Amino acid sequence: MNNGQVYTCGNNQYGQLGRPDNIGTQTPNPIFKIINPNVGKVKQISCGGAHTAILLTNGDVYTCGNNDSGQLGRIKDGIYPINPEFKIIDSNVGKVKQISCGLYHTAILLNNGQVYTCGYNQYGQLGRTPLTPINPEFKIIDSNVGKVKQISCGGAHTAILLNNGQVYTCGNNDFGQLGRLKTGIYPNPKFEQIDPNVGKVKQISCGGEHTAILLNNGQVYTCGNNDSGQLGRIKDGIYPINPEFKIIDSNVGKVKQISCGLYHTAILLNNGQVYTCGNNEFGQLGRLTDVIYPNPKFEQIDRTKIKNIKFFLLSIGCVSNSVLALPY
Repeated sequence: MNNGQVYTCGNNQYGQLGRPDNIGTQTPNPIFKIINPNVGKVKQISCGGAHTAILLTNGDVYTCGNNDSGQLGRIKDGIYPINPEFKIIDSNVGKVKQISCGLYHTAILLNNGQVYTCGYNQYGQLGRTPLTPINPEFKIIDSNVGKVKQISCGGAHTAILLNNGQVYTCGNNDFGQLGRLKTGIYPNPKFEQIDPNVGKVKQISCGGEHTAILLNNGQVYTCGNNDSGQLGRIKDGIYPINPEFKIIDSNVGKVKQISCGLYHTAILLNNGQVYTCGNNEFGQLGRLTDVIYPNPKFEQIDRTKIKNIKFFLLSIGCVSNSVLALPY
């Protein structure tokens, strides 16, 4: 909201909604309600598997929800699964520019271009060692790759975009989601550059088991699991393992933004149109006539009720089964 307040809804089993409704149960919470307490004006939010992070305008980060792997970055609270109250992270690392939540891990990008991570690390998704399941303290990544512009956490992998347009990845690679041909399945705790280098990258987005990158020229490349068609590459077939970044097959036009979900992907064009591909089990593609899966071709969302609306922002969580598109 324009006033910086945050409202949440959905499953609150671990307190990931940041409010006391139906904690410890599977009872749904379908009504958006404001978080409690109201910690201040919020700049960005990110939702993980069962935890949530919010970034305030002053650069502080607050977290809530499941903390059984230390993904909340709050050491003093202990490794408890249920944490319904948004509290500030314990690490005094500096002012934060961006946050990103994965399935069981979290990354923060500082104003100085440094990246800190916490949470589950058995696949090396924190970009640092040791490879242990519980890491409750935000610590800097091991690789000194340069100034980072953007971060994105996936199911069990992480990608970072440098100021020079290069992309580095780490973590689980069992579906080729790291985009590194010579890399083993896992663990991969060291951030290394994607292979091949396809050009200058503008934006990155990690899904459950796949990754998408948007180039400065408006082209989109994808890699990783494609069993639901989430890569948008028809010619390659519906195979789960695709370790090489390749351009999507659909010639839809210049792309402005990309966003990956658990098993689906959305792209926003410069003209305000939204195209989707992948799993449609919950209707997350916004296309009424499609099968559940696979849907490997990027096609425009159904606009029967929104014919004249153009969109300017996309948002999907890495473990989400939905798409949020904001109109002008």
